[in-house]
Parts: sequence; C-alpha cells; structure tokens
Amino acid sequence: MKYIFLLFIFAFMFSCSDGIDKNIDDNVNEDKWLVDETYIKEGAPFAFIDNPSFKKVNEIENVSDDDLVIMFNYKGRVKVFPYVYLNYSEVVNDKIDDLEYIASYCPQTKSGICFNKVIGGKSLNMFASGFLFKDNLVLTSQEEDVFWSQMLLTGIKGSQKYMEINDLFSIETTWKTIKDYFPMAQVYYHNLLSRGEVNKYNSVKKAKSTKFFGIVNGGIENSVEVFPYSSFSKLKLNKLIVNGRQTIVIGDESKNIFTSFYEPTGENLELDTSFPLVLKDNKGNRWNIFGEAIEGPKKGTKLASPSFFHAELWAWNFFYKNNVTMHN
Repeated sequence: MKYIFLLFIFAFMFSCSDGIDKNIDDNVNEDKWLVDETYIKEGAPFAFIDNPSFKKVNEIENVSDDDLVIMFNYKGRVKVFPYVYLNYSEVVNDKIDDLEYIASYCPQTKSGICFNKVIGGKSLNMFASGFLFKDNLVLTSQEEDVFWSQMLLTGIKGSQKYMEINDLFSIETTWKTIKDYFPMAQVYYHNLLSRGEVNKYNSVKKAKSTKFFGIVNGGIENSVEVFPYSSFSKLKLNKLIVNGRQTIVIGDESKNIFTSFYEPTGENLELDTSFPLVLKDNKGNRWNIFGEAIEGPKKGTKLASPSFFHAELWAWNFFYKNNVTMHN
C-alpha cells in the first residue's frame, strides 16, 4: 500500500473569534490553510489501516477493565475500538454493511470520534496526516489533498468539495462496561504492538478526571457545553438547550458513560434505569444507550443527537476559548 508523504510545512492559528469562514469562495487557494497557521505542527504521516481485524470480547487480551474505548453501533452491530490499539495508527477505516466510516483517536487531546468516510459523494481512504492543529489530530486521505481537524469536525485545507465531514454517533466508555453490557460486540485489535508496548500506552491513557464530555452548540466554532464525570456520579439525566433544541444529557460515572439526544418536540422523556436502556415515555416507548427505540409504538426509530465527544479540558478551552460553558 502506497502512503502519501506530506511535504508541506504549515502553521496556522484558529480561535473562536477568527475561525473558519464557512462562506469561502469556491475559487479559494486550496493550498492555503483555513485556520491560523501558528498552531499547526508538522510530523510524519501515520500508517494507513483498512480491513481491520476484530475479535470477540472474550478473546481480547492486553486490555484492562479501566481502559477507555470508543463504541460504534450500526444496524445492531456494535464495534469497539480500544484506545490502546487505536493509538497505534490513530485512524482506522472500516465498513458495516452499507456504511463506510472511520474510528479516530488523538492521544494528545484524548478525543475519540467516528466519522463517515464518504465525503463529497466520494469514499476516501483516511489516515492521520502527522500534522496537529492545536495539538489535535489532523486527518487526510489517499485520494484528495484535503485535511480535516478532528475536534473542529471540519476540513481546514483543500478543495471546498470535501470540507464537510460528518461525525457519527459513538460512545466512549471503559472495557469493563463493554464486557458487562455488550459481550457480543466485535473488538478491534492488531498484532503490531508487543505486550510491553501495550503496557506503555496503558500507563498514559487514563487520567479520567481531566477529561470532559462536550456537546458542540451552535456550529463548529461557536461554543461547547462541557460536563465533568463528577457531575454524574450515578446514572442521571439533565436537560438543556443546544443548537436551539431541547437536549437530553445522560451520564453515569460508574460506567464511564455519557450520551446526548435531542428530545422530540412535545415529548417529555424520562430516565430509564434499566441500563443499557436509558430513556422511556408514558406511551410504552423505551430507548437504549444508542437512542434506538426497542419497545413501544416507536420501535425501530432512532433519536437524533447533537455532535458530542470527550476531550481534555485544556483542549476544549484551547479550541473554544471563552465559549466553554461548564455544567457541574
């Protein structure tokens, strides 16, 4: 497999007040970064990974109970990407049925996000470019000279045709929660790390107290609502307005679970404590942690969600500056 080696040296700085112009003319110079260069760092590209290998939960070794993972569900198939393995390439290309997607993880900002890899009508083979923007992962592709900022959830250099990248609903949790509640999941693994190297990554991956759950409010660079784990010491539900819509936040520190959904207009959803069920209404409908209605008249439907993910608190502040709202 040929790799694209990036020979550009860039630097650009992005802030909430002088961020990306979303109305850029189509004739814009595609070699120009759309963010402030001061905060671009250059490095070597990472390995391109596709056709990843998966094992059953009970076949996985070298992953401890408190290791963090990102969990992705599509059409009832749950796939889990332990950060200890995802850390190696930072980006993994995968497919479930008709959905082509990537799982990504940035070890600096400790942010895990899944994206649809079909962009501008084209399936792109993506990998970690080696560049960092504000110390966060910058993705690129083999087919197009385009760069995307993981935490900005958008392109920051290249053809306007490929700027919009869609993040997909995914949940960060611990390996113990996967074993306890999702034993039929498929788990990503590889043999590229020795046991000693796995232990090295294990030693730096935790620090849960410095990570915060964030919900992007009002677009890419406007603001973010953040929640510490301690604000959800046990399973509970909060409601707030995000992107002008009534929004539900569900968290449980003991399971290392956070998720968020838009509440349908006219509905008053309540907490369901029968995890992995998390929501119910007075009409017999019940929803699981993925927002899927599994009982009641709405069975087979799914709740819509805002963009959300976990990251270090310094990273939220770095990207959103004075537009970080803390919920305790």
